[in-house]
Amino acid sequence: MIDSHINTNDFIYALKEGKIVHVDSVANGLACDCICPSCNLPVIAYNNPKNKNAHHFQHYS
Repeated sequence: MIDSHINTNDFIYALKEGKIVHVDSVANGLACDCICPSCNLPVIAYNNPKNKNAHHFQHYS
């Protein structure tokens, strides 16, 4: 497994259709249609160019 976590809550790689994808290669928000590679739960992509924080995925809760 790839260690994709920036910290305990944020990570830059997720799964989409069974393939590992980088946060910058998918749609922003829940539209990314990705899941966490560790727990298979839905994630949100935070990759809006206007976002001043580092681009990342976060679990949808």
